[in-house]
Amino acid sequence: MWFGGLDANFAPFANMSDATMRELAYDTDGRYTADLTPRDARFNDGKLVTAEAGSYLPSAWGLRDMHGNAWEWVRSKYAPYPYADDDGRNADGAAGPRVVRGGSWRDRPKRCRSAYRLSYPAWRRVFNVGFRVVAED
Repeated sequence: MWFGGLDANFAPFANMSDATMRELAYDTDGRYTADLTPRDARFNDGKLVTAEAGSYLPSAWGLRDMHGNAWEWVRSKYAPYPYADDDGRNADGAAGPRVVRGGSWRDRPKRCRSAYRLSYPAWRRVFNVGFRVVAED
């Protein structure tokens, strides 16, 4: 993480699974039910689910929201490592599941890194996955 190790206080820097996740365990009548969501309850980033872009402090490079908040779809289709740029994973229209990176509000720091990836079929709607618009010069 740009702000420290996996055990560092992420609250000022990113939206990840924290003390607020306990709120998801409320039943409709206000009682707590089974609490099965992993979290780091030592910290509270102030949001239960997604936060507005720019809600947290920027890195030394001026980048914001690079960890957590919402997994982000990337161009690559999911393929096993080792990575090879010429193996077709980045080809336009490549068939197969797509990669998401960056973690979400529902994940602890270990999963909120660009090196950690999951895959989903491109057609699937996932409650904690979004996208980042990139404008190239």
